[in-house]
Amino acid sequence: MTRIALLLASFALTGCIVIPVPESTAAKLPLAVRIGGGSADAAPEPRALPASARCTPSPERAAYGATVIAGANALRAAQGLPALRRSALLDAAAQAQACDNAARNALTHRGSDGSTVLTRVRGTGYPAARATENAGQGFAGGPEQMLAFWNASPGHRANLLDPAVTEIGFGLAQGAKPAWILVAARPR
Repeated sequence: MTRIALLLASFALTGCIVIPVPESTAAKLPLAVRIGGGSADAAPEPRALPASARCTPSPERAAYGATVIAGANALRAAQGLPALRRSALLDAAAQAQACDNAARNALTHRGSDGSTVLTRVRGTGYPAARATENAGQGFAGGPEQMLAFWNASPGHRANLLDPAVTEIGFGLAQGAKPAWILVAARPR
């Protein structure tokens, strides 16, 4: 368990969280029992979000999201990786964390309710086998500036180029500073 805690801490320190949960390992982890909330094949129960996870999306969200996702897919194509498909469920998970971060003027992967990217993604009903999240705060210069930052950061770039994810979602909320979230995942 100590090794797992150190691994998760190292991901948190890079500004990115990657939570791979192979099904063969999930049964051995005490945390996996709590995340799934039942048998491995059962659909997760949608969880109530804290009030701070609900907000009116930024008016630029649609345009900025399209630009960020197109940029992420261009980066992936340049590396010979397939494009990520947009998912409404991943959009919902990303938007919830963007709203939560904006409301708290925080840059974090941990929700105010203690949620992680994996619990938020599964809470939307998405049957995640893997989930990654990039977060940003500020970057008033727009989506190109945010994407350039993520591309220049080793941990964020690794999430953008993760060959194990297949779908993507985007969230953007206005607070004291814009709160950006990009979630990529792969269903079971």
